Amino acid sequence: MTDPSGTTGPSGTTGHIGPDGPTGPAGPAPVRGFTLRRTVAAPRDAVWAAWTDPDHLEWVAGDARGVDRGLDASIDLRVGGAWRVHLTEGEGSGRELVTGGVYRHVEPRERLDFAWGAVGGWPELDPQEGTAGLDTVPQVVVTFEDAHDGAGPVTVLTVTVGFADAVPGADVERWLALGIRAGWSDTLDRVPPAV
Repeated sequence: MTDPSGTTGPSGTTGHIGPDGPTGPAGPAPVRGFTLRRTVAAPRDAVWAAWTDPDHLEWVAGDARGVDRGLDASIDLRVGGAWRVHLTEGEGSGRELVTGGVYRHVEPRERLDFAWGAVGGWPELDPQEGTAGLDTVPQVVVTFEDAHDGAGPVTVLTVTVGFADAVPGADVERWLALGIRAGWSDTLDRVPPAV
C-alpha cells in the first residue's frame, strides 16, 4: 500500500478546509474527524470483498499479524444491517474486543457508510437507543475508486471518520484523544492486496 496521507475535516465541519486548516464564519472551526487514503494493489472487486465478505475480515481482526484463533466475523450487508468482528490489538499481544458497525448506506463497489460500534463491543452501541444512538458514535464513510499504477489495477480507498453535528465538540475531542486516527491508520495498513 502507498499514499497513507490524511486530510482533516469530514462532513460535520462548518466552513471549508483552507491552507491553514478548517475555517468557518468565525475563524478556525473545531476538527470533527479525519480522512485517510490508501492505494491498494488490487482491483476494486477484491478490495470490496475485503470489506464485505466475513471470510475476508482477518485484516480487521488482527489475524494477518499471526494471531491464529479462527476468524469470528459476521456481515449483514444492507442498510440497518450490522457487521461484527472479534479483534486483537497489538499484533496478538494486546486486548481482545468486538467491534463493527451498523450500515447506513450501501452502494456496491462504490461506498459504505456505517455508525461505528457494536452491541457489547467497542464503541458500545446500546440497542435501547435505536437510531438515535447511532448518531452518538463515530460515523464512517468508505469509498472505493479504480486506478492504475502502470503495473496493473489498483484501488484508492478513502476512509472518513467524523461525528454528527449533534455530538458536542468536547465529546468529539475526547474521541479523537483516544487515538482513533492512529488505530484506523494501523488497521488500513493491513488491508490485503488480494483476497
